[in-house]
Amino acid sequence: MSVTPADPKTGKEALALYRATARRMHEQLHAAPKPGAKPPPPPPPDTSFVSRWPRQKMIPGQPVFSILKLSALYFNLPLADVRSTKRHHNIVLARQVAYYVARVFGLSLPRIGLGADRDHSSVLHGCQVINNLIQTGDKDVIAAVNTVGSTAAAAIGITWTPVGRKTNGQGIQQ
Repeated sequence: MSVTPADPKTGKEALALYRATARRMHEQLHAAPKPGAKPPPPPPPDTSFVSRWPRQKMIPGQPVFSILKLSALYFNLPLADVRSTKRHHNIVLARQVAYYVARVFGLSLPRIGLGADRDHSSVLHGCQVINNLIQTGDKDVIAAVNTVGSTAAAAIGITWTPVGRKTNGQGIQQ
């Protein structure tokens, strides 16, 4: 669309030229679609918040983040340390307890890995370590798993079955 330069003599003429141009542009912009024409495609969804990295961190409020936070509180550690790559025994144990509890809740290994910024194989190894410690009867690990698990279960409104308690087959604890 081309606008021919005009030299209006008064403000009224300039205003009339402006209104005519604006009306013409409005009519072109909001013209009824021609019969048989395809409607314009919808705008693409806003994905600006999605990280371009394949292992993006979960946003706060997700189950893995909440379980990691509870585990950090139980072990009296900062959440940043539990989510970091530090390999101190207490930090690793807190991280692995969180993996185990999330796995008991039925979350998949890749989803736990995304929330903890780890690979699924690291989550699997952590779950196996905690499971072995529970099987050997490590009371500290059993207490940690039961405390973090029951607290997380209460927060989301489900029941937690304590781990590490052996029965003789008749429901009597040994």
